[in-house]
Amino acid sequence: MNRSQIRRLGVHALRLAQAPAVLRYVNRDRAAIATYHGFTRASTLDSINGHLHMHEDLFEQQLRFFSKRHAMVPLAEVEAMVAGRSAPVRNALALTSDDGYGSVYQVAFPLLQKYGAPMTVFLATDFVDGSEYLWHDRVAYCVDRLGQASAKPLELPVRDELLVLDTSSPASRVQGGRAVFDRIKVMDRAARDTVLNELEARSGFRLGDSGPVPAEFAHLTWSQVNEMIDSGLVSFGSHTKTHSIMTHCSESDVLHELVTSKARIEEETGQRCEAFCYPNGTRDDVSREVGRALESCGYRSAFTAGPGLVAKGSEPFELARFSANRSVESLELQVAGF
Repeated sequence: MNRSQIRRLGVHALRLAQAPAVLRYVNRDRAAIATYHGFTRASTLDSINGHLHMHEDLFEQQLRFFSKRHAMVPLAEVEAMVAGRSAPVRNALALTSDDGYGSVYQVAFPLLQKYGAPMTVFLATDFVDGSEYLWHDRVAYCVDRLGQASAKPLELPVRDELLVLDTSSPASRVQGGRAVFDRIKVMDRAARDTVLNELEARSGFRLGDSGPVPAEFAHLTWSQVNEMIDSGLVSFGSHTKTHSIMTHCSESDVLHELVTSKARIEEETGQRCEAFCYPNGTRDDVSREVGRALESCGYRSAFTAGPGLVAKGSEPFELARFSANRSVESLELQVAGF
């Protein structure tokens, strides 16, 4: 029996024991925050970043479940509860989406309207402006296209290391893509762009340079952003300007990312931007220094990728979220606080 089968058996046993109902009662005054990225209607995505894009059927299953078991509230209500400005809403749940993929509008928005579900979308503003694709998508596009075009390995210099990328199979493409991700995510923007430009030059592929951009890499437009705002269901926060990881930026670069992205969103929407989401968002990507910078720039809250629930008195610049990329059965336990 493999780990996946063991996990499914464990989830089934806990659900039979009514663990979700017990946890919902125990944690009724805490709030859960779900994290999404992109969405898709495609049955399969031949991309090493395919896991970032949830199929619309699963998303609707989740919304149907949330509407029965939880109070779906705007993220601003959770932030107000954490700060003590409002009383907790019982079994509150807020939805968020990172990056600013066009599929939020194309695929998710109609379902948000159908279920009356609020969502906050965190925008990497250069991506939405159309001036720069997300760096992890640039890697995925090159590695995916290499796998389709040639079985020959590609040598990629990364500082003092020479990575040899085998793109001959789906598994090797995932492994190669992750190797590049892991090395460049800890770089500052200049060093990261050097590696990305070299990867694109050696592979002969660059996202957006030839032919239509695949749907999973497309970005929101500001007109779509404002249409969603007008619905009263969708709000927007900052995910930096260039999707740089804050703890690997200089102090001046941190301030530039925070100030310019906030100003850009406020300029285009006419609304205050006071929520921030850390790119990558793991423990190593969050720091008190960045939290102080956020506060000085006029943000009131910031969200990580660390699992857990939030409550009154939680650290406002390190608020936990959980990945929603799983079945409803598994999600039922996590959103209840397991």
